[in-house]
Amino acid sequence: MSECHLMRRSTPISNLAVLAMVLAVILAVTFSLAAPATAATLSPLKIPNHVNFGNQALGTTAEQIVTLTNRSSDAVFIGGIGVSAEHGGFTLDFANIQCIGITLQPGDSCAYGIIFSPVISGHQTGQSDVEFTSAAGSEVVFIALSGRGTS
Repeated sequence: MSECHLMRRSTPISNLAVLAMVLAVILAVTFSLAAPATAATLSPLKIPNHVNFGNQALGTTAEQIVTLTNRSSDAVFIGGIGVSAEHGGFTLDFANIQCIGITLQPGDSCAYGIIFSPVISGHQTGQSDVEFTSAAGSEVVFIALSGRGTS
């Protein structure tokens, strides 16, 4: 944790300089407290930041498994998992979801499948969101998804 020490100076500091220093501290604290929750943010769950499907031919599908691991010392309840994409190429594999509505004890893991079925050629992006509740409260984290549809 950072500390702030005030010292008496023998040389005068202008009011403008003092104001600039105070503003810099306020902005630093504000932005450090307002960081959005992403998979990279230290969270009770170990979650990948990004899932890349690489090149996938149009009309075919590929699946990747996402594993969630409770790295905290408290139980974590997984309330929901979702996938969204601009062109609809990413979906959840409902036959391969172990995580929704379960409580992970410390060290436990669960997994779910994401399917990529490109419907257009070119780079496609989406995201998967994981909603959970831990001792720290309720959170939602996001995992970036990407792939390229090829013909």
